[in-house]
Amino acid sequence: MYLWILNTVFVPRGLRLIPVWEDNTFLTEPQEPIWVDSNFTEWSVNWEFGQKDGDYGFIVQDGVCDLYATFKGRNYTSGTDFSGVSIKKSIADVDTREYPYLHITHKENSSDYALMFSISIVDNEGQCYSSEGVHASKDWIDLEYDLRKIYNGTINQIHIQLTNEYNSHYAGGMQHAYIKSIGIYKRKPMWTLSYDKSINAGISNEGNTLKVFGRGNLTVGTIVVAQRFYNLTFKPSVARYINVSIRASSIAAAARIVLWTSPSQFITVLLKTYNDENWHTEIIDMLRFGISDSQLYLVELGWLQVYNSTDSSTAWYRQLSFNQLKQVAY
Repeated sequence: MYLWILNTVFVPRGLRLIPVWEDNTFLTEPQEPIWVDSNFTEWSVNWEFGQKDGDYGFIVQDGVCDLYATFKGRNYTSGTDFSGVSIKKSIADVDTREYPYLHITHKENSSDYALMFSISIVDNEGQCYSSEGVHASKDWIDLEYDLRKIYNGTINQIHIQLTNEYNSHYAGGMQHAYIKSIGIYKRKPMWTLSYDKSINAGISNEGNTLKVFGRGNLTVGTIVVAQRFYNLTFKPSVARYINVSIRASSIAAAARIVLWTSPSQFITVLLKTYNDENWHTEIIDMLRFGISDSQLYLVELGWLQVYNSTDSSTAWYRQLSFNQLKQVAY
C-alpha cells in the first residue's frame, strides 16, 4: 500500500525556486549554555511539603538521577493537601533576562495523576519562585521553561520537586522521578519532539539532517514529529512552495508534513510512503491547500505508522525551504 497526499509541482523551464526562508541546520538542542548539570553532584535532598518522615533520597546511576520517596498517605497535622520531596543546588548567579531558558529531561516510574513534577528558582534575597506542576509520565519528556515568566532577574539556586496530592488518584508507596540532564541556556532549540503513543521516540541532528525516530509497539496511526514554532518569518502567500528532501526507513511509516495556520487549525500537505531508503525531493504548493495566511504558526516534520510493528521507524529531512517561483534568464 502506498499513501500519497500531495500536489506535486513540476517547475517549468525558465522558472526557478528562490528560497525566502530555509533551515539547513535543524537545531534540536538548546544553544549557548551558562549552566548545565548532568552529573548531579552537590545536590541536597529533603522533604519539602507535608509529610516529614519516610524513606527518601537520590542516587545517580549511568548519568541518570533517581529522586525517590516513600509516600505514606495523608498527614493531617501537616496543614497541606499534598506531600513533596525536593532536591536543591546552589549555582553561580544567572540573570534570567540574559539566559531565560531552562531545559530538563525527566520521567517517572508511574503516570498516576496525583504525582506532579516541578522546578523552583531562588533569587539573591532567598525568595523562591515556582513553576506550575507537570503530571507525571512514564515516558521521557523534555521540559522547557521560560524563566522570565517565573522570575525576571538574577537567581542562584535551583530546586526540583516531586509532589503527591491527597486526592482520589493518590499514589502511595515508593515513587521515583528520573532526571537525565538540566541546564540553563540563552537560546531554545528550534525543533522539539512530539508524539502521541507510549513509545520510545526522539529527534536529533545528524550532519545538518533532521532525524525523527521511534521504537517499541508501533501501532497503525502512531505519529512522531519534530515541531518548529519559532522564527517562521515569511509570508506563505509569497513563499508558497515548500522544497524538502526526505528519506524513510521503510514502507511501514509514511513521511508526514503538517502546517499549522493557528493553534487550532492544521493542514496535512504531505503523507507519503517510499519503497526504498533513497533521498526523495518533494515540492509542495501551499496555495493548492488553501494556505495563504500572513504567517505560519507551526511546521511539523515526521512520520505516521501505516503498518503495525515492534521494530522501529525513522524519517530523515534535509534542506527545508519555502520558496518563490521566479523567471530567470537563459
